[in-house]
Amino acid sequence: MNNFVVIFDMDGVIVNSEPIHQECEREMFRKLNISLTQKEHDRFMGISGSEMWKQIIDKFELDENAENLVRIQNNCFIQKLENSNPFPIINGITDLIDLLSENKVLLLLASSSSQKVVNKVLSLSCLKKYFRHIVNGSGGIKSKPEPDIFLKAAGKGKVSPNNCIVIEDSENGIIAAKRAKMKVIGLLNGTNTRENVSKADLVVNDLAEITIETLLKLRKSL
Repeated sequence: MNNFVVIFDMDGVIVNSEPIHQECEREMFRKLNISLTQKEHDRFMGISGSEMWKQIIDKFELDENAENLVRIQNNCFIQKLENSNPFPIINGITDLIDLLSENKVLLLLASSSSQKVVNKVLSLSCLKKYFRHIVNGSGGIKSKPEPDIFLKAAGKGKVSPNNCIVIEDSENGIIAAKRAKMKVIGLLNGTNTRENVSKADLVVNDLAEITIETLLKLRKSL
């Protein structure tokens, strides 16, 4: 089946990472004497760590380097992820990827996380082998909600954006996919209930709701 491609976001779609990211960020906020409401904190879901820290440095006039803060956060995240028991994989992701692979659907990954974090998640989840191409938020790619990361993934896969269906869990990611002229499925994964996924073409509460028939129906509307 080669008439459409599925692009996966990673955080919140493959791994329930946002609670770990926010725990690390709150620890860093305390050390930096930064005070953010939960609503202000949630606004950064789906964008790259580099962009988040640049905005925070500007807002609070911090004498800090964004890339250094990203490095500290990534190290914190990886340590907590490695110590997670069980590994916080999103329910149903393995079954969905198996289903798509069996039906010869090309799978791509587009994550705002660093390559180091992406590699660790895919290694611990044993899912790396399923993705033909992996694109991360480094290398000057504009952060979501800009469409750059999805367009780069499509380019790597040598497919037209209008042949791509994206699975996302954040408002910023959904907007980015729509700006890339792709269809997008919004996942309510149980922990992102504060996210607005209403702009998605289809909203699901569980990955088990995504079937080949569902994807074909979306594909026909592309």
